[in-house]
Amino acid sequence: MFRRIQNAVRRARPQDADVNVAPSPAPLGHDLSAAALPVRQRESPEVSRLPISEEFHAAFRQVMLDSFYRDNPYIDITDTEVLNADVAAHAEHRFRSFETWIDTWLAPAVPALSSMTALEIGPGTGSSTLAFARRVRHVVSFEIDAQAMVAARARLAYFGQSNVEFHERQFDETSEFCQAGHQVDLVVLCAVLEHMTLQERTATLRAAWRCLRPGGLLVVADTPNRFAALDRHTSLLPFYSALPQDIQAEYAKNAPRRDLRVSMENTAPADVAERLTRWGAGISYHDFEIALGREIHEYILLDGYEPAILDICPDTIDDALLRIAFHHHAPGLSPAFSRSNLYFVATKPA
Repeated sequence: MFRRIQNAVRRARPQDADVNVAPSPAPLGHDLSAAALPVRQRESPEVSRLPISEEFHAAFRQVMLDSFYRDNPYIDITDTEVLNADVAAHAEHRFRSFETWIDTWLAPAVPALSSMTALEIGPGTGSSTLAFARRVRHVVSFEIDAQAMVAARARLAYFGQSNVEFHERQFDETSEFCQAGHQVDLVVLCAVLEHMTLQERTATLRAAWRCLRPGGLLVVADTPNRFAALDRHTSLLPFYSALPQDIQAEYAKNAPRRDLRVSMENTAPADVAERLTRWGAGISYHDFEIALGREIHEYILLDGYEPAILDICPDTIDDALLRIAFHHHAPGLSPAFSRSNLYFVATKPA
């Protein structure tokens, strides 16, 4: 009986001219081929690894305790396990990731990298700053967190890198750098856009695009996709990124991350939205279309499906599901935005 009713409803729907009916999706089997990874030629460039000593680890740990971790509501330094893991990530692990993908992914596609001036936005404690400073001619770095900048300066000084110019302020079109009409060859946005409000993100992207010379490159890396089923960035919970912010705030108590739970428990109601934003939330192609126009898909040079990126950010079920959905619902979008963690390079047209 249920089947007959269901079939009758299906037959009736197209005849109702007053009802807007979304097109029925094709059976999933028709789109499964879209889940397959494209086969791409593998290159094996060498990574020039910077020696990082135990002496640096110890020195940088103290710098972090004296600066970045001081009164920081996002890290519980009383939890030794959490603190040790975070120090290790800041001191070396993040730098190694940047060092690897610059050498194996970006540099092979950008032969003139060593002669470029890079604009880096939101470098935090300087892991990416050091990695890029060793590969480009000059780095202009904007960071709003004064304590993070203390750590970044200490890192660069320890390794003798003097080709970095630091600015302690939000980067947007009101910055002196933009107002002076400076242009750069490379804009670097590593793990930063997800920590901004929509207004901040839009202003940052537009100002960065304005400062990028024609033919210059916009590099976006390690940025969570809001459409990924599993939030690997903030909560470590499935479907968390899809929740409205008020539900995220209520549901954070179920997160496996103790530091997130403690942080949200200690946040005043008036500050919850700000705190969640700064913890980080996924973004998507919509943010780039809003800031830079729908043509952004045509400008993608590298989309994050290159073997060098798959080595450090492996293909997951979330990526496969997004490829299927993109293939069926939005075939004109760049595959870069189907990655659960965004890594892409866009070229500004001449």
